[in-house]
Amino acid sequence: MSHSIEIPKYSMDQLNAVYAVGKEGAFRAGARALNTKPSTVKSRVEKAEELAGEPFFVRQRDGVQLTPAGEAMLRYAEKVLSISPGGDRPEEDILFKPGQVTIAAPGAIGTYWLTPHLSRLCDMLPVHLAPAIVNDTDLEKDRSAEADIAIRYSDPTFSAGLKKSYLGTVHMMLHASRNYLKKHGTPQTPREVLDHWFIEQDAIGAHAFLRNQIFGNRLNDDNQLDESYVRIKTHNASVVYEAVLHDQGIAAIPTYVREVDSRIVPIEAVPALDWPFYYYLRQEAAESPSVRTTIEWLTACFDPVRYPYFAPEYVHPDEIEKQRTAGTVVPLFSSR
Repeated sequence: MSHSIEIPKYSMDQLNAVYAVGKEGAFRAGARALNTKPSTVKSRVEKAEELAGEPFFVRQRDGVQLTPAGEAMLRYAEKVLSISPGGDRPEEDILFKPGQVTIAAPGAIGTYWLTPHLSRLCDMLPVHLAPAIVNDTDLEKDRSAEADIAIRYSDPTFSAGLKKSYLGTVHMMLHASRNYLKKHGTPQTPREVLDHWFIEQDAIGAHAFLRNQIFGNRLNDDNQLDESYVRIKTHNASVVYEAVLHDQGIAAIPTYVREVDSRIVPIEAVPALDWPFYYYLRQEAAESPSVRTTIEWLTACFDPVRYPYFAPEYVHPDEIEKQRTAGTVVPLFSSR
């Protein structure tokens, strides 16, 4: 075998089987990842080896070891599976990667909202499947094609063959830590905000122009754009959150931060801005049982009745707090 794989020889079932066994290191573990019988996986691997004329694995007591031909086949299978919807039978799960349901999400939503909900999704999915969240910050790297479900503020770079559905609305307000406001005072007007340090998420989705939407284009004495009040710029939503939490300044943050840490509080100086977001998935994967289950979970995570932070209309965090006290809002965290 020359280790250059001829594409027409191998079925997707065979490629999935080789990939799963190679990644998991054993036939039984590979079968669990594919939700099928070990004998079925073994048969598919053996047929692929027969076509190649060389073995892909050395069978050992506690698993398998890849041969040089197996390493080449694994690289090939990974490449093909990364651009293929996967699976030959539409009634089965069609997943981007065997053994996991992949969700691409903006950093803040994935880290601070979806992660605390993941245990419920784990309980809903079959035991052989694990949820995986990848960071899609809507920058140059569009990861929508690398996921079973992609959550985005804007259309993906390549939207052909994707289904789109509204998921919720993020409401952005200025926030600061209680300690920062205690030390520097709470601004009451947009002009007073300019006397404070501003932390900017300079990223598509959060959008660098968010600052201009709030404050307008402030010019300095040389008639140039004045950014002297911007203390920190970052693409990363987690950096914005941590900087605010550690009393570094004011930032535009989604109102659901109230559920993440009550030490961060909203500022009334400017109105909230609305950012609707959507989920996308491949049309051929729409009927996959695990994808449908994950969409059901996602919809519950952003239920506007339970979590008014994501309702189309803006609801002030203080009003949500009152609703929670009245028992009409479900708290995300048991302690904050």
